[in-house]
Amino acid sequence: MYDFATLYGIIIFDKIFHIVTETDLHFKMGVIIMKLRTKIQLSFSITMAVLLVIIGMVSKNLNTAAINTLTDNSIATSASLASDHISQQLEDYLNMVSMVGTNEILSDDNVSIKEKSAFLDNYVETYGFTSANLLDADGVSLIDGTDFSDRDYVINALEGVANVSDVTLSKYTNTYGISIAAPIYNTAKQIKGVVYFRLDIDFMLDVIQNISISDNSYAYLVDKNGNIIVHPDNTLILNYNLTEQSGSMATFANEIKENKSGDGTYVYNGQTILCGFGPIDHTNDWTMVIAAPETDFTQYSTQVNRITLLLDCIAIIIAILFSTSLASSISKPIVRVKKALLSVAQGDFSVQIPNATGKDEVAVLQNTTAYLLHTLSDIIGQTNRIMDSIANYDLSISDMNNNYPGEFNNLSVSINSIKHMLNNLIVEVQNSVYNVENGSHELAQATSSLSQGAVSQANSIQTLADDFSDVVSKIDNNSKHEELINQKLATLDQNIHTANGQMENLMTAVNNIETMSADIQKIVSTIDSIAFQTNILSLNASVEAARAGEMGKGFAVVAEEVRSLAVKCGEASQKTSDLINDCVDSIANAKDCADATFESLSGIVTDSSEISTAFQNIANDTMEQACKSKRIQNEVNNISDVVQTNTATAEETAASTAVLSEQAMNLKEMIRDFKIS
Repeated sequence: MYDFATLYGIIIFDKIFHIVTETDLHFKMGVIIMKLRTKIQLSFSITMAVLLVIIGMVSKNLNTAAINTLTDNSIATSASLASDHISQQLEDYLNMVSMVGTNEILSDDNVSIKEKSAFLDNYVETYGFTSANLLDADGVSLIDGTDFSDRDYVINALEGVANVSDVTLSKYTNTYGISIAAPIYNTAKQIKGVVYFRLDIDFMLDVIQNISISDNSYAYLVDKNGNIIVHPDNTLILNYNLTEQSGSMATFANEIKENKSGDGTYVYNGQTILCGFGPIDHTNDWTMVIAAPETDFTQYSTQVNRITLLLDCIAIIIAILFSTSLASSISKPIVRVKKALLSVAQGDFSVQIPNATGKDEVAVLQNTTAYLLHTLSDIIGQTNRIMDSIANYDLSISDMNNNYPGEFNNLSVSINSIKHMLNNLIVEVQNSVYNVENGSHELAQATSSLSQGAVSQANSIQTLADDFSDVVSKIDNNSKHEELINQKLATLDQNIHTANGQMENLMTAVNNIETMSADIQKIVSTIDSIAFQTNILSLNASVEAARAGEMGKGFAVVAEEVRSLAVKCGEASQKTSDLINDCVDSIANAKDCADATFESLSGIVTDSSEISTAFQNIANDTMEQACKSKRIQNEVNNISDVVQTNTATAEETAASTAVLSEQAMNLKEMIRDFKIS
């Protein structure tokens, strides 16, 4: 089976192949050459085919989307209505059971259990319940003593809430059903127990089996845990859990667990299932699900797509026939124009094209081409006439017509202008030839004189260059000698500065010796003072020893020795003082000599620096003169080269002048053949 797009592509390819195989195609240099008619057919056909494919695909997608949207809305609406229907029935049952719970028969302790049981059986028979039971406040059956206190619906009823239990399998009847429980109130509005009725799920099966949105649709109920609790297939009830499945089924189970209305898809037994779902009120989060195979709805879109495909095929065939007729009406005049233009391109202007009677673009093209060929033929003929005349040296021929349209007229004007320009040019050339001939003779004579003067000038410049070269050589030698003297003066100046520095050191040493001599004189004076004081002390000691008599004799001897030493010390100090004074006088004389020598060396240093600076300036000036003399020598050499070049140029000019005179004679002979107006 092919899908819609594949069938569409096969049909279009077949039609295009049919057009190509029935048109004229040939190869040139490995490239496919296609006629205009074929191009128009292919362009129009392919364009229509592409448009129809796009329209068909868009229509298919829109139809499919519309049907899917309608299907989803229909399924979701049906699921919501079905859930509301079941919710209403359950609400009616809850209201009835709640009303039973408020009956005084059930809460009156004076009424026997048998009478209460008979009362409940009456409701069972009237409303189609399978059974009923009466429980005390502890959740124990008053009829058979069974304990139901652990059941959720009993717990809720004891708390004052009428509710519906989940679907369970009855151990007595072996059928699936639900329990609808409500609290029993006494006259004081106190809860005395619970009454519940057992109801098979057949009433819900009747509801879901009457739901049909397609040939294979079905409905089922799911509890909050994902278990199927009502289904046309009894084997799935409480045996199939949606949340335990994988893939899209698990995703769908998560959606319905949100307890909201909606629609979705999942895969079951390899088949895509469309479904709608809605919560059921008055239950423990049950959900109504309506499901249908996707194939139940795609058959409608498939039929629409087949009709669209058929209409598109018919439209393509009509488009091909129309394009063939249109291409033929367009291509025939263009082929005539093509043949005529090919003849013109090969130089044949004799071809003629008949005028078309139509007013469309193709007819205008044919008529315009015919007019173009006539105009080109006339212009080429007139141009050949004038060019042939010019080729035969005849410029007196008449001009071309100036009645052509547009740029053709500009061509006519240009050719006439060329003819007149050549005529005037020949006249000017004839006049110029005579002038050139006379001028060339005069130029030859002047060039000969110029050449002789240039040779004489070149000899003089060469002599000047040789003499100046000797002068530059002498200046270079002087510069070298001055540089040597300058080096020696620099060395002498350095030695003088060194001696001056040593003399300064000598002056410093003499000053230091003079200072030390003064200090020695002070020391000697101190020694004299000490000797004098010692002598006085010894005299005093002698006087005291004399007073002491016998006891002071020893002390007198000591005093005498001390006085003797003081006298010797004074004499030695005097001699030392005399020697130091002589030394100080000698040092003073030496200092005076050193000062005079230092002043002389300082003058020599100053004069040496001035001489060195002056001689350095002389050396710099000499070097600058040497550089300038070299530049002058280069300029003289350049002048000599220029003079030599001018001499050669003058000789060449003389030769060229002779050639020019000869060429002027030849040109004069050539223009004699032209006929001018």
